[in-house]
Amino acid sequence: MLCVCFSLLNLTACSNQSSDFPSIPTISTESSVSESIQPSLSASEEETFPVIQMASPFSQDTLNYLSRLYSAKSQGLLGAGVNGDNVSLSFLDSVDPPFVVEAISTPATGATKDTILDWNNSNAMPDVFYSASLYASFENEISLSLNPYLSNDSLLNPSNIYIGMFNVLSTDGDFFGIPLMSSVEIIYINQEIFRTSDTELPSFVMDSNSFQKASENISDYFDNSELPPSYPFYRVEDLLPFLGASYADSYHYMSFDKTTKTFVPGFEDSVRFLKRYAELGYSIDLLSEEDKLELFGTFDPIISKRIAMWAGDSSDVMRWANYMPYTLQMVQIPSDEVGVITPPCLTVYPLCVSATTNYPELASKFAAFIALDEDAILLRLRLEGSEGFLPTVKSNRVWTRYFENATYSSPLLYYKEYMNHAYFSPKVSDQKLYGQFLYLLRTYSQDLLSEELSNDILKEMADVLLSA
Repeated sequence: MLCVCFSLLNLTACSNQSSDFPSIPTISTESSVSESIQPSLSASEEETFPVIQMASPFSQDTLNYLSRLYSAKSQGLLGAGVNGDNVSLSFLDSVDPPFVVEAISTPATGATKDTILDWNNSNAMPDVFYSASLYASFENEISLSLNPYLSNDSLLNPSNIYIGMFNVLSTDGDFFGIPLMSSVEIIYINQEIFRTSDTELPSFVMDSNSFQKASENISDYFDNSELPPSYPFYRVEDLLPFLGASYADSYHYMSFDKTTKTFVPGFEDSVRFLKRYAELGYSIDLLSEEDKLELFGTFDPIISKRIAMWAGDSSDVMRWANYMPYTLQMVQIPSDEVGVITPPCLTVYPLCVSATTNYPELASKFAAFIALDEDAILLRLRLEGSEGFLPTVKSNRVWTRYFENATYSSPLLYYKEYMNHAYFSPKVSDQKLYGQFLYLLRTYSQDLLSEELSNDILKEMADVLLSA
C-alpha cells in the first residue's frame, strides 16, 4: 500500500518534484490520532517552555483553544463522542497545553510577500505563518522543509488530504506548506440586474448556452430601455485563464500544458466563444477608454451596480457583499455541457514554518493539526467563519460544517466530489509564473478578442510562459 501511495504522488506531482516527497502512511499502517499529534519535543525544545508565534487570520482566543484541544487529544482526554464540534469550551479552559501560542494577525488570504520579507529582514519571523506568497519563501529560504517532521504524520494520509494541494506547495521533493484553506474561481452575479431585466436567475451549475441566453436578454432589455446602460458581463478577458477547462479533457491554468509546451485545444475553443461574446457587446472589453469614462465616469462599473456578472475569486465574497448584501450570488465558470460541474480552479493558502524557529517539530505538528485535523477544523468553524473558502481535507463532516451557515458561498459544496479533478492557480505557489500569465492577459487579450486567433499569437504566448 505504501508503494501505491508513492506511485500516486509521483504521477500527480509537478514536473520538478522528486521521489523525496514525504512518505504518506497507508490506512493499514496509520497510527492512532493521539499518536499522530503527540507533542514530542526534541532535546533543544525541552530546554525552555516553548512560545510559538503564529501569524494567521485566527484570533488569540481561537489559537488558545486550538492549542488546548491539541493537548487534550494528545493526552487522550476527550471522552467518547466528543469532537471539535461539541467539545466544551469550559473543559478546554481547564487544559494546560505544553506551550504558549502568540497570535499575529494576517489577512484572510495570508501574509503578502512584502510582509514576509519584512519579517525576515528584521529578524522577526513568526514560528508559523499563513502565506499568500509561498514562492517568496522558496526564493529566500524562509520556509522550513516539513519532510523531516511530518513525513509519517497520519494527518497526511491520502484518505484525509488532497495530494494535489501538497504538490503545488512542494519544490525539488520538499514540501514547504500545509494547505490551510483554498478558494475557487467563480462568477459573481448581481441579481438586481437579472430581476430588472426579467431574466431568469441561473443555477450554480451554469452552462455556456444559459450564460449566452441570459446575456442576450439583459443586453436587449437595456438597449431598449431609458435606464442607464448596463452590461451583462464586466470583462470576459478575466475568463481566459479558466473557461478553457470547460472545453478540454486536460485541465490546466489558462489551458497551458507545460509538459507539452502548448495550449491545449480547450483554450482555442474558449477564446473563440469569448471573442463572439465580446463582439456582440455583452461586455466592456472592446469599449474605448473614452466610452468607459462617458458611461461610468470614475465609478467602478461593478460597484455602480451596472454589471450583471463578473469573474472573481471566492475569497472576495465579503468584499462584494458589502456593496450588494441582498443581491449577490455565485455560479460556476460556465460548462460546455448542460448540468456538468466544471473542474474547480483552486488557489491554495498554506501554513508555513519558519526556517529560524527554535521549535521546528512542535511548530510543524501544531500547524498540521490546525490545518488538517478534523476536530481542530470543526472547532475553528465554531469560533470563526470561513465564508468564501473551501476545505483542504476530505472529511464529510468538515465539508458540511463549512457551508451549512454560509450566507453566500453554500453552493461551493457542489465542488466536494470534484476536488480530485481540480487544477491550481500559481498565484501563491509560483508568483513568477503567475506574473507571466498576467502579462499575457494585459498584452494579448485585446488581440485575442478582436482579431483572428492565429498560431503566431499562441506561439508567442507559449514562449513567454516557457521563459518563466
